[in-house]
Amino acid sequence: ECSDPDGDAVTYDVYFGTDPVSMTKVSTSQSGKTLNRTNLSYGTTYYWKVVAKDSKGATTEGPEWRFTTQSNKSPNNPSNPSPSSNATNQPLTVTLSWECSDPDGDTLTYDVYFGTSSNPTTKASTSQSGRTLNRSNLSIGTTYYWKVVAKDSKGAITEGPEWKFTTQSNSPPSM
Repeated sequence: ECSDPDGDAVTYDVYFGTDPVSMTKVSTSQSGKTLNRTNLSYGTTYYWKVVAKDSKGATTEGPEWRFTTQSNKSPNNPSNPSPSSNATNQPLTVTLSWECSDPDGDTLTYDVYFGTSSNPTTKASTSQSGRTLNRSNLSIGTTYYWKVVAKDSKGAITEGPEWKFTTQSNSPPSM
């Protein structure tokens, strides 16, 4: 808010930046009392001030203000696996699927680890955007372990839980 005691028209110069000593003039002689700033960085403190100028050349520099943007939040835990964890009698070709979202709405990619040992270290897929992965030619009567690591576009990572399933057993010939 600002007014001129003489009723003169007032314009504003707005200074903005991440360093209070070297703020940049981002708006000159604007008549409105608002200014939008976009594409700010997560977890960053910004400083700003307004210099009011009346139509006769008198100026008043306002105080320096500051605010800090919210920090980037990590993706939510990958969940709702298919096949469900501990599932048995699964076919030798499966489509792994899961659900995952980001509390900030950031774009997510996924690394999928898959193998026959607990805590698999082999990446079956890297930085994929979809939430499914086909696995085929699996072995009969074998337990497979898998996990999903979600990464958001700002660099935050969430490693999901380990899931496992067992493929179908060999059936004897029928007569």
